Amino acid sequence: VQNKYKARLEQIKDKISISEKKLVRLSRKNRKILFSKSESDRIDLKHGALIYSVIKRVKRIKGMLKKLINSKSNPDAIKKVESVNWDEIEKWSDEKLEEFGTERIKKENIEYELTETKKTSEAE
Repeated sequence: VQNKYKARLEQIKDKISISEKKLVRLSRKNRKILFSKSESDRIDLKHGALIYSVIKRVKRIKGMLKKLINSKSNPDAIKKVESVNWDEIEKWSDEKLEEFGTERIKKENIEYELTETKKTSEAE
């Protein structure tokens, strides 16, 4: 069954992905019209909802791994494959981030939800 419908499913997934990107791009372009000035907002529509939020994330900077290795005081922030453990750094205070030359920045986020529509059978 999977082999029979694999090509068609890939086409559908591609269409969904393209539509999602268009939706987010259009929403981002018209953010000031669609959403209020707050850091989160939701618009309920006929077939779902658009959700706008601003989250604070640590800005990824070049050279962070070298700074962490040289400091030797934050082993949990370094993954064993010697890359930056950004999930651990997300927990740091702003002062500690500043010590390593980075900061917490705002990142806009737009999501959507779809509502289930009731299908009617041909017999009805």
